[in-house]
Amino acid sequence: ASAADVGGRSSRRRHQGSQRAPRQATESQQWAKVEREMPRAEGEEASSTATPDQDEDEDTQELSLLIRMEGLSSSMDVLCAACEDLASCRPETVVVALHIAAKHLPSEAAALEKVTSSAEVATLLEHLRASLPQVRSARMLSRLAWTLGKFDVRSREVDAAVSHICSLAYGALAKFTAQVDLDR
Repeated sequence: ASAADVGGRSSRRRHQGSQRAPRQATESQQWAKVEREMPRAEGEEASSTATPDQDEDEDTQELSLLIRMEGLSSSMDVLCAACEDLASCRPETVVVALHIAAKHLPSEAAALEKVTSSAEVATLLEHLRASLPQVRSARMLSRLAWTLGKFDVRSREVDAAVSHICSLAYGALAKFTAQVDLDR
């Protein structure tokens, strides 16, 4: 088969697949997705005071939170879940929580205002501001930038986050890779 034939079939399959009803992700698929995206600080190591079992318990707790948030369908539910476990969240997990919540923001203006002006958003942004220096990976910086734009909130915490992103952006740009569509 020629490359055009293969590309045509692949394109048809993608088109046909897009007409199917969306499937609900299984629990194992949710675990796999969250494990792939589980935030890790650059050069993260176990703390000197924590035992390997404690580190594993914290990772399991954080993974459970991420899976729970992925399964929620409203931004307020995601924000509330993140706030409940905030004490055990790494800064990268807070970025992911805000990112997931931003994906579920309502389009109606009044509902959007209710979410973006909520105490949960303020709490998560305050918590994130205190630990911004730990957010350094290109992926987390880009997620944070997109999320802040999507929320369109103006506060000192957002100003601090944008300043942090800008201070690291030049060095992080070298780590970004192009997303190439191989079917073209």
